[in-house]
Amino acid sequence: MQTSATDAPLSVSTDGTAGPYVVVTAAQFRPVTEALRAEGISFRVDEDAVLLNRMPALAVINLGSGVDVGQVQRVLDRVAADLQTTGKHRHRSPTRQELVVRGDVAAIQELRRRLEVASVKEWTRRTDIEARSRKTVPQRTSVYCFSKQVPAIGRQAAVLLRGRGPGDGEELYVSSVVPLAGREPLSLEQHDEVVSDFRNTLLKPLVRDLSIRILYYDVNTKLSLEEILSPEALARLRAFSMVANKGNLHSLDMRRWAEFIGQTHLDDTVIGRELLAAWLDDEDFSQDQHNRLIDEFESGRQLLNVYDEERREKCPE
Repeated sequence: MQTSATDAPLSVSTDGTAGPYVVVTAAQFRPVTEALRAEGISFRVDEDAVLLNRMPALAVINLGSGVDVGQVQRVLDRVAADLQTTGKHRHRSPTRQELVVRGDVAAIQELRRRLEVASVKEWTRRTDIEARSRKTVPQRTSVYCFSKQVPAIGRQAAVLLRGRGPGDGEELYVSSVVPLAGREPLSLEQHDEVVSDFRNTLLKPLVRDLSIRILYYDVNTKLSLEEILSPEALARLRAFSMVANKGNLHSLDMRRWAEFIGQTHLDDTVIGRELLAAWLDDEDFSQDQHNRLIDEFESGRQLLNVYDEERREKCPE
């Protein structure tokens, strides 16, 4: 999964006592830091605040205690508007909100102590769900579960909070959100409403006087094309995109595309038309070339499959 770039919120957070900060995705990092420097705003960066697939997904930009929060927010609003403009034609994959609570060991330990209660505001602790969950995780993993009738979705839902990190003392994260009434699963929008309610009405009041930060961000719920390709196929795809004339493909462009098709065939990688179309949209290929490339991919893979079948029939092992 990948973090959502242009849709991730850009705002100054002031949770806990650790000082104001901004959470940015990898795509937002450079434009935000460049804009802050241009305004003469000092900051310090934790570039590996959250990892996804062992790669940096989020960075935390730490602002000084005396920073002008209003000035920073105006800068962030400008950057967000620019990112939305450059990305407005791009394909929007469905996203789901994730939440991580980070702090030093002492702060996390105190937060855990505060979570060891029967209820927090309208949230009720569900020790029965916790007991079932503990059977599926390492023995010393912290597990907390709270449920609530969430007004925004009109249903009762439970949020499971787990610990992870060295000694299970580094951070807590929302591992799952499940409905407790009705047979229908939560939609992505409902999931995000529950996470938002959990963050605002349970977590934020609990960490107000602690050196803790609540990080929340969107992740794509569908795998991207890059995530399912082999390193060889990905290298061929990138080589093609870097030099292709995206408005009027030339013969050399099509040769590189054919090399990519051939590699996916060798890898036996299944690529759906929708996934390929999303990638071509994001790479700004014209609609005519977009359709041409998909047709070439599908016909090329079909031809290679027929060739393999004919060869197996003529040369059985």
